[in-house]
Amino acid sequence: MKTSTLLASFCLSLCISCTTVTPKIVTAESIEFEGNNQDAGFKGYLTDGCLVISSNKVMQYDALIDRYSTNFVPPMTHGFGVQCCYTNGTWLMTKQAAKKFVEMLDIERSK
Repeated sequence: MKTSTLLASFCLSLCISCTTVTPKIVTAESIEFEGNNQDAGFKGYLTDGCLVISSNKVMQYDALIDRYSTNFVPPMTHGFGVQCCYTNGTWLMTKQAAKKFVEMLDIERSK
């Protein structure tokens, strides 16, 4: 009797542990809003590959630098690859800075 109960509980635990529930993959339906504009802080790009971004996107970039600057050699500092260029509060971000921004976002999202 003990052996059959032990065998039944072993089979039940084996069946339960072998089943895997995978979560539904969430895909982005639309781009995020920044203020009243649905542009996620990216305003455009220039012919040389620089991005035109908002000051809020620069603040997000600097916050990521605070967290993950030591993952890069040499460590990054605030304002790496960005400069204020227009009077309407937009900034230019170089291609190299944009690449590092995406890498830091990947690190952030993988946690």
